[in-house]
Amino acid sequence: MLPWAIKYRPKKIAEVVGNKKAIGEFVSWLNIWLKGGIPNKRAVILNGPTGTGKTALVYAAANEFNLELIELNVSDKRDAETLKNVVGSASSLDTLFSNARKRIILLDEVDGISGNEARGAISVLSKIITNTLSPIVMTANDIWAPRLRSIKDKCKVINFNRLYSSTIVAVLKKICLKEGIIADPAALKKIADSCGGDLRAAINDLQFFAQGKKSLKLSDIATVPERDREQKIFETLNILFKAPSIKVGVETISKSDVDYETLMRWVSENIPYFFKTSEEIAEAYDILAKSTIFLTRAKLTNWRLLVYFFALMASVSSVRREPVGFVKSQFPTWIKAFGTMSARRTMLLEIGNKIKARCHISRKTAVYEVLPYIAILFKANKSAAKDLAKWFDFTPEMVDVIKKL
Repeated sequence: MLPWAIKYRPKKIAEVVGNKKAIGEFVSWLNIWLKGGIPNKRAVILNGPTGTGKTALVYAAANEFNLELIELNVSDKRDAETLKNVVGSASSLDTLFSNARKRIILLDEVDGISGNEARGAISVLSKIITNTLSPIVMTANDIWAPRLRSIKDKCKVINFNRLYSSTIVAVLKKICLKEGIIADPAALKKIADSCGGDLRAAINDLQFFAQGKKSLKLSDIATVPERDREQKIFETLNILFKAPSIKVGVETISKSDVDYETLMRWVSENIPYFFKTSEEIAEAYDILAKSTIFLTRAKLTNWRLLVYFFALMASVSSVRREPVGFVKSQFPTWIKAFGTMSARRTMLLEIGNKIKARCHISRKTAVYEVLPYIAILFKANKSAAKDLAKWFDFTPEMVDVIKKL
């Protein structure tokens, strides 16, 4: 089921709400690239809180101007080698084909670079910015992070502010209209007021409380939390697993900036790291299983049952028999695996559409019966591969996927 934050992501720049001055600065900078020039600052940093439209603006621009979007989350893929291979290649090489689209490179959460890899990654990124032949856009929540000092001067910094509640309400109204939901204005205002100026969080909350319904009342969202947008998932886990009381645990969950089901998956992944004995681990998973039941019941029957979900989830720290020191939370492996599989499947479907258009066959036939032979040709004959790629109008990314089949 597609998240509404993605389903209703702006398709054009004019649809991005708020921060009109920042949007204008970005468009002026990008227009220099689109007209064949190179601006004084070859990269920009869109700086500001989460959910203010930074990434949405880049997606909208790519769609509106038909740009090939190369995206990398730097806080996740932060080693120098990855940056050099992915971003360096995309920024310094012309597209393989003369009729290929111009590209724009998006580096999300650039201030998330940390650890031993940070120094090498920042050095590589600095060189890439100096020589890039394509526009590079970076997003950051904290432009003053010390590790960004060496690249900040090379970039145009554009600041985004938190969105007004009235602006967020207007977006929520449009979504409700498209979803066929009659929403109480007071309910939408409560959601907007509780999200701390974060539109994405507001849309996630709206979907959580309204999806599958014909109407949304103020009483339906009595449990919507006041979020502290600065509390990150790693901080949430660290506090939750070490909470001295259930009250502290409940407060921590209510301030989390991820939805409850995602939080449960994070907790599930990290239980073995925060608890040492098999007894503790077993008890923690038992609590997690029971909290899952109450969350499901709350969604299907009555949202007031959410209070039991909060209480159970918050009690996970009570099973610890020995104190625990610093623990580095682990990113859920299922998210990484799903992201990889999903991206590969999407690319294969796009390749199938290209073959389908040229060969006048179904996409299924193209992927399962024709593509394997194309992959063999790509590996056996580079000259033929180049001609085939041009004839089918494969993008460079498609070519890379086919070569790995």
